[in-house]
Amino acid sequence: MSQNASPVSTLLDIITSPHQAVKNIQGNNKWMWLPLILLLGVNSAVLAYYYQIIDIDWMFDQISASSPEPLPEQARGFMTRGAMTTTSVLGVMIMIPLFMALYAFYLNMFDKFTAKGDHGFGSWFSVSVWSSFPSIIMPLASLIVLLTTSSDQITMDEMNFMTANALITHYPIGDPAAGFMSALSPFLFWSLWLLALNVSHKTNRSMSKSLVIAAIPYVIIYGIWGAMVLG
Repeated sequence: MSQNASPVSTLLDIITSPHQAVKNIQGNNKWMWLPLILLLGVNSAVLAYYYQIIDIDWMFDQISASSPEPLPEQARGFMTRGAMTTTSVLGVMIMIPLFMALYAFYLNMFDKFTAKGDHGFGSWFSVSVWSSFPSIIMPLASLIVLLTTSSDQITMDEMNFMTANALITHYPIGDPAAGFMSALSPFLFWSLWLLALNVSHKTNRSMSKSLVIAAIPYVIIYGIWGAMVLG
């Protein structure tokens, strides 16, 4: 670890000097709270802002039009700014840490059963958090889009313009395949590479073996999800 390393400097290192960042976070599990709070805060803030400026009636019509069956008109009353904001923020606050925790549990168990298991759950949770941090670029880019647009009728794909759905497939809002393709972005593979880098550093495995270890949950989750919505 660099003598001048700190949680703040590691935020930059994880993007610009990942090998140095991996060294910095070793034994500094408490540092993970800074990137975690930033990830949750920025994602929540951008979604909350989106639902404050969007034309809710237009969004309802878009979702209804893309559904297999049109939504009943009564459902419009439940689709309010407050309800959409609350649901989205709660989803961020629950699902992001939950996924990180499950992934950390997987790495912890893999470490215990295949190696010495010198690293505890907290250490792997730190790895999971730090490896996800570059994804903060996407909501920040979305915020720029929202701040510079003059329209209140902007889709999630137009806001999150770096996803596979926005760039390639263009499934309409409300289509189950849209959610899957929107989850695919360069940041997913960036995070996967950072996870493999951390696994390699912690377990002294080759990068190729570490990449396989890191990818297993992604292959299972996205493989099943893709088969369900695209099959």
